[in-house]
Amino acid sequence: MQIIEVQLETLGRLTRQSLTYHREQSEAKDFDLAEIVESALKLHAGKILRHDVRVERRFRSPALV
Repeated sequence: MQIIEVQLETLGRLTRQSLTYHREQSEAKDFDLAEIVESALKLHAGKILRHDVRVERRFRSPALV
């Protein structure tokens, strides 16, 4: 249950970030790409481990765009 809760929290955060990105805004807003990538990796951590995939991170946070 704890793993599911963590994944749901991550999915919720990704959803909020995606919706914020797609909403029409009157002014530009910064997004941290490193944070989005980390969230995606957390969301898929189980699958990554099951398939014995090695992920090498080579980015600096924040990576604002």
